[in-house]
Amino acid sequence: MNADKLCVEASEKYYHPILRYCLTLLSGDLPAAEDCTQDVFVLMLEKKDSLDFQHNIRGWLYAAAERICKDYRKREARRLSHISGDLNTAEDVPAPAAFSDSDSVFDVLTTEEYQLLIAYYSEDYGKRRQLAASYQMTPAQLTKKIHSIRQKLGKEAKYKQDDNE
Repeated sequence: MNADKLCVEASEKYYHPILRYCLTLLSGDLPAAEDCTQDVFVLMLEKKDSLDFQHNIRGWLYAAAERICKDYRKREARRLSHISGDLNTAEDVPAPAAFSDSDSVFDVLTTEEYQLLIAYYSEDYGKRRQLAASYQMTPAQLTKKIHSIRQKLGKEAKYKQDDNE
């Protein structure tokens, strides 16, 4: 099957899940989530010849979405700090996925799980070994714990989606 057809199939299958993921990462900012989601699929088209569509395109899409949303938050933080005239107030930008709404998918997480998830996605890839050590885990244990937290969030998001329909 050619790469163009595989891109179309992946787009049809994963567009809405990636949009929901971006929406979560960007604290409910729908226009930004839509832009980031489109960027993910444009990037997929650009790299279509080097991607493995048979084994891990879903993982690649989620990783790309995470990077693109992280870059968006950084650009937005710089823009907001520049607008306010104070370049040293990046703390004023809300933390990613910090919801004040009590109907959040993050409500299913314990405080420790939530803090671990935020720390994991706030760290650069190379610093995750240090993060694992600070939680007295091996990097493999950290990855497994994050995976289980993401599964928990996915089940909760699906549950909430089913409730809304």
